[in-house]
Amino acid sequence: MAIQSLHPYLWDSVYKAAVLEPESAMLEQRIEVAQEALLTRWLELTQLRGDMVEIRAIVDATDALRALMRKHRAA
Repeated sequence: MAIQSLHPYLWDSVYKAAVLEPESAMLEQRIEVAQEALLTRWLELTQLRGDMVEIRAIVDATDALRALMRKHRAA
């Protein structure tokens, strides 16, 4: 059984910046930066057969960003 680190994931700060961005004009840029960080980390983990907990967190975060982008574009 793997023990999850107490430290946040490397992509966590850019993900939170996108989710918490209050200015509509900056939202798409923040989402794009977060999506790139998530994809990069996902590729690293899948090539190394890395931490499945983090991979699941990346998938969930990516889904949340897609929903946020759809909501933003519909507004």
